Amino acid sequence: MLLAYDEHCKAIEQATGSGIDINQNPAERRKQRKEWEKDYINWFKEFFPH
Repeated sequence: MLLAYDEHCKAIEQATGSGIDINQNPAERRKQRKEWEKDYINWFKEFFPH
């Protein structure tokens, strides 16, 4: 079951690109999200680079 979950996570990462930096703390993540949300085209480019 854990292997299936890991594969699922890898598939999501491949489908969405880099997405959120897991090393960011919550404050940094909130700040980045607010910047991206100012321009939804940019937001989609960041989350779905392909």
